[in-house]
Amino acid sequence: MQPELIGQPCRNFNILGSTRLDDPLDGREKVVLSNFAAGATGNLIFVDPETGDGEAIPLPVDEGAWAVLVLD
Repeated sequence: MQPELIGQPCRNFNILGSTRLDDPLDGREKVVLSNFAAGATGNLIFVDPETGDGEAIPLPVDEGAWAVLVLD
């Protein structure tokens, strides 16, 4: 059996803020985490607590955010 590269482990993860919101696309509650990635581009992580499904959206610039604020 030969080793097979299947991906890169996550090494730069630092959650500094979180909140919950109702997703306007599907009406479901989502938990939102702000990830600060030193020396890289941060992202927002959306998790559906019922299904466990998640999605990461990279921020346009900078290393991340210290907080998350929902503006309705």
